[in-house]
Amino acid sequence: MAADDVYDIYYVCQWNATMLAAEHFFLDLSDAPYINIDNPWWSKNYIDACSIGEKHRYFLAGDISLNMIRCISSLYFNKSMLENLGHNVVYLYQTALDGQWTLDQMLTLSNDAYSDLNGNGITDDGDQVGTLFTFLNALDSISFGLGLQLTTHDENHYPVLTGENEHNADVFLKMNTLVNESKSILCITGDPDFVMQYFREGHSLFMGGFLYHAEILRDMEDDFGILPYPKYDENQEDYRSVLHDIATLVCVPVTCSKFETTSAVLEALSYNNYYDVTPVYYESALKVKYARDEITPKVIDIIHESAMTDISYVYIDAFNNLGRIMRETDKLKNYASTYKKISKSAQKAMEKFIEAFEDEST
Repeated sequence: MAADDVYDIYYVCQWNATMLAAEHFFLDLSDAPYINIDNPWWSKNYIDACSIGEKHRYFLAGDISLNMIRCISSLYFNKSMLENLGHNVVYLYQTALDGQWTLDQMLTLSNDAYSDLNGNGITDDGDQVGTLFTFLNALDSISFGLGLQLTTHDENHYPVLTGENEHNADVFLKMNTLVNESKSILCITGDPDFVMQYFREGHSLFMGGFLYHAEILRDMEDDFGILPYPKYDENQEDYRSVLHDIATLVCVPVTCSKFETTSAVLEALSYNNYYDVTPVYYESALKVKYARDEITPKVIDIIHESAMTDISYVYIDAFNNLGRIMRETDKLKNYASTYKKISKSAQKAMEKFIEAFEDEST
């Protein structure tokens, strides 16, 4: 507000910064000199998902930040527990590599692992559980992984709601089974550090997480493996690994007085990271130092290649929190009626959001 130009580049958190674009805090980078998002060091699909209209590009994503890798959703499993249950680790990996890893298979293994250790007849943190989720981002990850799609772009690259369809309703039924009906799955509302410790100590076969959790689990005594989140069924064409809503985006404040130079620096930063920084993390750290076997690197490639997002998940508030609809699965009774209710306010919020962009362009 003081027009201080001390900062030329902002690294921002996706979920709480994207709305600021409509408040005219950032410069439009669609015609920025030197920046070519077709270059491999930019995540073109992700940048497109963050763009509203054909001429409104306020955020960049790619090798300019390692969080575009670190924040990709992934599912962890305890290899020792799996083997003790009589299942083969290599077979599980191969199932994933062959594109056959599905939710039903995860549920079967999860149910095999469950044991009511404290004998109280309910699933709680005194048990050995099959799968450990949080009511927050883990439910986002599993539902988008199952093919949930809430938005798309129209011919003018403006967002359109697409959530009212049969497959989304089917995903909700699956989510309802996970959260409300399966005894082997424990959903935690509290401290994420507790979730990590619970898995680290060998109390859960699966744990919903992100690639950066491999860094935290380096001292875990039991061997662990990494999988993509499962498909809805074998007919689903690809795995879908949503990026955490804390993913780092890059933007330029309206106070920047060196736009051309800043644009050149942004391209150079992403270029240099692509060749000098990303390989060290992705190839040397993630695939070697943090991995516990020789198959994990192949799985990580699958997860990386399947990274995605939904427009409603990028612009949370602009869609009245529609992108997080599955976080309410424990309370929701019917997807169609719930979506109808939320989508009305989401449509109004989205139209108001788009209008703000249009006001800036006139």
